[in-house]
Amino acid sequence: MPPTEPSASPMAAATAAAQVPAPAAPADEASAFDALTGGAPDAPAAGAVVAVTDDADTEAPDTDEPQAELPLTTDPDELAAVRGLGVVIVSFGHPRPRRVASLARRLHAIGVDVHLLSVAREEAWRRIDLPAGVPVHSVARAEARRPLLFTEQLLVHRAPRTVLVAIRRLAPGRPLKQAVGVVQRAHSAAAGTFHRRVFDPVYRYLRPSVLSRAARTVAARSPLPTAPALVIAADPSAIPYVWHLTRTTAVPTQTHLDHTTTLAALLDARASTAANA
Repeated sequence: MPPTEPSASPMAAATAAAQVPAPAAPADEASAFDALTGGAPDAPAAGAVVAVTDDADTEAPDTDEPQAELPLTTDPDELAAVRGLGVVIVSFGHPRPRRVASLARRLHAIGVDVHLLSVAREEAWRRIDLPAGVPVHSVARAEARRPLLFTEQLLVHRAPRTVLVAIRRLAPGRPLKQAVGVVQRAHSAAAGTFHRRVFDPVYRYLRPSVLSRAARTVAARSPLPTAPALVIAADPSAIPYVWHLTRTTAVPTQTHLDHTTTLAALLDARASTAANA
């Protein structure tokens, strides 16, 4: 894993976001999570640390075998320093979600207050051993209510399907009902093709921005930490939301995050808080 390299400014995070590959569409992420995707404090306050990970391509693949996990630290002073600190992990499409769950699990084990902001719903994360003490805040429903995806689903899928169901129910005679059934199957196939070949290629480039806005909605009504010591962007799709935090709260950024630098960032945050007290 490459060494930690601090980013110069929020604009640098934006540049990195523009250079990363486009994230997968919702159907891709749902398949990665076994087809399970889907008022409170404001966004993290000034002084929080935002960490951006971009090492997905170098990670080992997930396996069904549980991996031995060493504690992040056993030093009593370090444990006392990080206990109770707030951490928000933002994961909108990590290709290996078990790595995200592993980091959350190890932070939770040393007493850190970890929250996960994700597209996948809570039950998907629990199935890959995310601790029950780590709250999951899913943005799936908020994403589905954003205008672009909502309009496509309404006009291409739901409205025609509702009309055809009503026509079939009211159609007199079995032959006519069968004819409407043929039209229903044709519509289902055509709508699926349109979604995969027309809508998805466009939406995958716009989705990080859509998810960022959906995350703001969820963060405004979810019990996320009001002033977390660390905010982690686990994948490229999370970068626009994290960049939004850097612009609105002037938080510093950190790239190429791993378990070691996570602990170091938390200790630095505690030291900074103590120095300013």
